[in-house]
Amino acid sequence: MLKLKDTSITRFLRSNLFSMDFLENHLEDLQDYKNIDKGILNEKFQEICKYYYKENLKDLSEAQLEENFLRPVFKELGHIYEVQTSKKSEDVEEGTKLIDYAFFYTEEDKGIFHKNKNEKNAIRYSSCSTICEAKAWGKLEGYYNVIKNDNSDPIWQIKKSYLDNINPKEQKAKVPFGILTDGKYWRIYSYRSEIDKFFEINLEEIIKSKDLDQFKTFWFFFSKEAFKGKSYLTSVESGSKKLQSEVSDDLRKQVYLSLELIATGLFRIYNSGKREWDEFKKYSEMQGHLEENSIIEIDINHPGTEKVILDIIYTESLVYLFRILFLLYADHRNLFKHRKVDTVFYQLLDKIDSYNQIGNIPEGADNISDKNDDYDINGVFEEIDREFNGGLFSTVKHTILNRFDIDNILYANAIDYLTRTIDKKTQKPLRVDFSVLEVRHLGTIYEGLLEYKLAKANEDITISLLSDKKKIRNL
Repeated sequence: MLKLKDTSITRFLRSNLFSMDFLENHLEDLQDYKNIDKGILNEKFQEICKYYYKENLKDLSEAQLEENFLRPVFKELGHIYEVQTSKKSEDVEEGTKLIDYAFFYTEEDKGIFHKNKNEKNAIRYSSCSTICEAKAWGKLEGYYNVIKNDNSDPIWQIKKSYLDNINPKEQKAKVPFGILTDGKYWRIYSYRSEIDKFFEINLEEIIKSKDLDQFKTFWFFFSKEAFKGKSYLTSVESGSKKLQSEVSDDLRKQVYLSLELIATGLFRIYNSGKREWDEFKKYSEMQGHLEENSIIEIDINHPGTEKVILDIIYTESLVYLFRILFLLYADHRNLFKHRKVDTVFYQLLDKIDSYNQIGNIPEGADNISDKNDDYDINGVFEEIDREFNGGLFSTVKHTILNRFDIDNILYANAIDYLTRTIDKKTQKPLRVDFSVLEVRHLGTIYEGLLEYKLAKANEDITISLLSDKKKIRNL
């Protein structure tokens, strides 16, 4: 799912609900995280490990797993719970459904829940800290997206059937987060987020590795305190959104430079004669220009023709950038899988990570200059076009992007500007976690680019950066 570097955290944790950047680099700065008592934490960890090794959990039925492992773990995490609470459907004809567990912060809250048993879901569950749906051991392995829109699907069940029904419509959510677990994997879903977004920890990995630091993260997200009032989860959610906004702003500034490098690469391969200018005749803009001026052949030295060529290159460079952004966005959300995404594209990102300044890969860089990563990824784009058929990847509509093969260093630097930003804490380049970016962020980036045009520099010049007029660079 996430193609981040294999640090200790990514071995047992995955998330597109909260920013991985925030989890890896900023979680430990939260005061609530710092305040967790290590002595108590160690005691709880040892107890949970005993329950894990007491039974062969994968051989237990769902009911046996709950009795012998999940409920003891819930108690160690401090939760007060009620089993098999009924949730009446108010929007669809699905009858009364039983939520496996309703969790409470105090016994008093549990009493309020029982007092409101005949009230609507939003009122009845308002005293809960969270809800939990339990499945058989390992049931969630590789289960990331909804397969069926009914209660037979665990993800649809926790998100659409439960969370969406027990939170008051058009009001502040009373129970914004829900837990889905099979004992091995522990997930958090949010009422406020899309159905394919979740936070997941592999508890078995933590137990087998005997790592108390990893267990601290599990405790932080799944203990009773995590769901109290202005909860731990709320602080992580707000921190992630703030970081997400900062990353979006940085990308919006850097995308100008990425666009220019892609456009420069396209112009050069035609101007050098490696590809024929006649390919531009397939564009209606060029056809109209040639007919209007009674021109038969494309002459780059003709001022009007040059302008049309640059306009087409600009538009197609935008298309290419959004192909890359789609690839990153879709791959992080498990919408599209292709072997070359790993073997070509992410290998390029790994090589880019070795450079400590963004967009500063030098000419002749040994690990990049002799690679044709841009050409090799063309096959992926063609397959996306066959699968999604949305126009963005069309080989018919975007002729000059076919067989895309520009200068390797230009390409690598362009991709660098699209995939890394500077971390405000460490002041070092950090790969962007596209799983937490929203479509509206990508739209904002696109809108900011539409007002510009390309111009050809016939000599060395110095210009201001589009993203920061106080800074200059040489062309």
